[in-house]
Amino acid sequence: MSTISRTSHKGGALPLVLGLALSAWALPSWSQQMYRCGGTYQDRPCEDQVIQKRYASGRFDVDQVNQGTDKDCARSAADLMPYWTRLHGGESMEAILADHERKRVGVAEKSRLRDQLITLKNVQGPPLQARGRLEGLCMAEKQKKGVPTERELEQTRVAAQSRVHVPAQTPDYHRERRERFLYEQSLERQRRAADRAAAVAAARRAEAAAR
Repeated sequence: MSTISRTSHKGGALPLVLGLALSAWALPSWSQQMYRCGGTYQDRPCEDQVIQKRYASGRFDVDQVNQGTDKDCARSAADLMPYWTRLHGGESMEAILADHERKRVGVAEKSRLRDQLITLKNVQGPPLQARGRLEGLCMAEKQKKGVPTERELEQTRVAAQSRVHVPAQTPDYHRERRERFLYEQSLERQRRAADRAAAVAAARRAEAAAR
């Protein structure tokens, strides 16, 4: 496991940028594993934070409670929490629906919100526990519908990369194999360069936001 800390000494953000770049090189799937813990970046959830900030799509913008939550379920739970707060704060479902209708939403959207409100009403506990429960319900729904999770997609990608096909050894076999190897190496270098660039950009944005 790696931990990258922001240090305040001569050189500014350079150690942080280099640390993130090296982590990107060492962890091919780091974009699904990196978390921001205050001024520290690491490949495991933060021990002292309940809502984790996970890296995805060039930013640490996935706020999640459960470690195994996909980014779409994390964002869905976050979007539903204001409605959960209103319901459990004493506001009626009818009042929320009436407020939503004023936005001139369609029948399908209204029906979907009603179903969501029924679910939210049955989710009990303090806010963080409720949010974690909503993330879990979303992940369970994905599994029920057969939608692959981020972890499953990553496992499929790794398995596909490790699968080796050995054709019949024709006279051109070794030449073709070498050409294929060089081509795959080129693709891997491009992918790693893109990951390093994303890591550096994320570090710079985080450094700028902290000033």
